[in-house]
Amino acid sequence: MKTQNITDVNNHEYTYAVGTIYMDLINECEKLGDYVVNVVEARLGIR
Repeated sequence: MKTQNITDVNNHEYTYAVGTIYMDLINECEKLGDYVVNVVEARLGIR
C-alpha cells in the first residue's frame, strides 16, 4: 500500500497532501491492529 501510494503521488493521481493523510491513516490503523492483537493475547494468556 505504501509503495502504491508513492507511485500514485508521483503519477499525480492525487496531491502530496492527500497522500500524506492517507499514509497517516494507514499507520494509525496498523497501530490499532497491533494494540488489538496485544489485548487479545493478554486476555488469552498467550504471552
